[in-house]
Amino acid sequence: MNKITLIIIILAFISCSRSTQKVESPENQIVFSEKDLPKPILLKGKKMDFQEFLLPRHIQVTRDYIVVAENANNDIFYVYSKKDKSFVKSMGINGIGPNEILTADFIHQGLGDNDFWAYDSKNQTFNKFIINENKDGLADIQIQQSGMLAAVLDFIPISDSSFIGREIHASTKYQEFTHQGSKLVSYGDWDEHRTDQELTNFVLYSLYQGSLVSSKNKRYIGACGILIDYIEVIDRNTGKSLFLRGPVNEIPAYELINMSGHPYPVMKETIIQYYSMYIGESIIYALYSGLSSEANKDATTSRVFTFNLSGEIVSNFELDYKIISFTIDESENKLYGLTRDAEPNVVIYQLPD
Repeated sequence: MNKITLIIIILAFISCSRSTQKVESPENQIVFSEKDLPKPILLKGKKMDFQEFLLPRHIQVTRDYIVVAENANNDIFYVYSKKDKSFVKSMGINGIGPNEILTADFIHQGLGDNDFWAYDSKNQTFNKFIINENKDGLADIQIQQSGMLAAVLDFIPISDSSFIGREIHASTKYQEFTHQGSKLVSYGDWDEHRTDQELTNFVLYSLYQGSLVSSKNKRYIGACGILIDYIEVIDRNTGKSLFLRGPVNEIPAYELINMSGHPYPVMKETIIQYYSMYIGESIIYALYSGLSSEANKDATTSRVFTFNLSGEIVSNFELDYKIISFTIDESENKLYGLTRDAEPNVVIYQLPD
């Protein structure tokens, strides 16, 4: 189907139009604006010269390694030594066979010192790789989405037998499942954001879509918004939620269209808010854009906001490279990112104490 045909179909099914609206914040939400941010601190990074990939998409670090994901027609992951920055090996055999993988939609820290998990939306699998033990490049463990898991996205490993996901039609925001698909517990409630009944669970899930993350110790889970500028962190021990809105604090204008019998929101203008975030032991790091897709192409720097777990703003970093993915190594106090420029690669920033 070409783009013109798709646009005609979408216009034919438009059922409701909503303009940009400011958000009324309940008591459990913290709102901040640009004027609340401290003066930017410019950080200068050291860009690597790794040669094994062309278009990296995601980055993760383990105790000993840097892992870069590239969705290409060859191996998916490239592993480098953190100590001497040397290439170690590639992993992730491209294909549709057992324990093969077609794409990495994200990389999450595993429960061990040197393992990671990746979600493959094309094969609909959740894949674990153990770096030191892996010999053939295939996933060491592969979980197939089926049954209850068919409508779940954004997996995070949370224990040896369970993970956190986001079920697209659920009334709650986050759910914990066993590897076999049994639901164990849920967190958050979409009713907190429902202003009228046209906003179904799926519409709210779509509006508040974004990167799902967890802290290294798995106590905290959360997400940051791609389309709406929010950051949420939930303490799994207490069930309490920290919900930040800003620096714009708006629901962007959108139209509800009928897609396969369900209302679906389509933005009138897509502004990328938060790319991703990292939940540390005491600090939340969030990679902010605030730019349209077109404006993002010309951007040459990045902004990272940091907050404590009470929601207070700590820092406002300006990175000298435009990055699309990042992670934090708190043991080194370093930020590892992937540049978005003519020659994309890994860039490393030493964070101030």
